[in-house]
Amino acid sequence: MLVGLGVPTSDSVLVRDGTIITQRDLTNLREAGAVGDIALRYIDEEGEPVGSEIDERIIGLSLEQIVEIPQTIGVAGGEEKVDVIRAALRGGLLDVLVTDDFTARSLG
Repeated sequence: MLVGLGVPTSDSVLVRDGTIITQRDLTNLREAGAVGDIALRYIDEEGEPVGSEIDERIIGLSLEQIVEIPQTIGVAGGEEKVDVIRAALRGGLLDVLVTDDFTARSLG
């Protein structure tokens, strides 16, 4: 499985027009400790799920199902993604990471 990793910020494409995630959702996610998402499933800094009402609106795999896939490849890079990448690795949610040199050095 190939997944992207996202960060809950106001300028995120998911938040910009308010049709997927609202500003209120974003605030709730941050207050719950979310550092980012994998396939719109939000995680904390340890890679543990951060449950929210967003989970009820998403049609897709849960984090538990993602972990069961034999090989999950995460694609993400840039300074703003370091925390979510680190969390996904801590939580054992990725088997392979495709990233850039800056991000790889920041994770080291």
